[in-house]
Amino acid sequence: MPKDFLHIATIDVRSIATPERQAEFETVEKIKFDIIGLSETRMSGAGSLDLRSGYSLYYSDDNGRTSRGVGFYVSSLLNRDIECYSHSERIIELVLTTSSRTCLRIIQVHAPHSDYEDSNCEDPLNDHTRIIDSRRNEHLGVFGDFNANVGSARANERYIGPNAAKTRNRRGGMLAEFCEKRRLYLANIFSFEKGRTQDGCGKIMHWD
Repeated sequence: MPKDFLHIATIDVRSIATPERQAEFETVEKIKFDIIGLSETRMSGAGSLDLRSGYSLYYSDDNGRTSRGVGFYVSSLLNRDIECYSHSERIIELVLTTSSRTCLRIIQVHAPHSDYEDSNCEDPLNDHTRIIDSRRNEHLGVFGDFNANVGSARANERYIGPNAAKTRNRRGGMLAEFCEKRRLYLANIFSFEKGRTQDGCGKIMHWD
């Protein structure tokens, strides 16, 4: 079973649809990680691959269209403790059982790019809500690229951290409102210690 402290990262890989691109990507072995959430995999369909490096690739996409597709890159040693759910070309989920029998839900997302209308971001946020509510949460982490500028926390916002100096845009406002309603802490880096929760939530959101 996996250890109780995990290093989880998220990367926009900009395609790993070919063996050559997968081999190039696997240089990330030099980085300290247990699980990497992937955006823009551009791999067609949904499934998993066991790679020669000893890692496994889980992916979800409709048809390999440009700038879409999400996935996870994990050590094959974790496979027996993982369940993967391919929700769409923009959302994939891992449910991991730790050595202490704690259930950890890890959701990787990739929001539409800025050349899409802001209204196109509302459906993905609604999808996040539906997926989050689909099963019981012990510990939840949402990772990925939301293509939004949230800026710093505003008055009465409890779950928004000091994310960036950029001015909040409309998408950032939508994301901040979503996090506040769902009680999801939003931060670029978040440390979660086993056995401790803040305000009884125990839920985090990591955005890139």
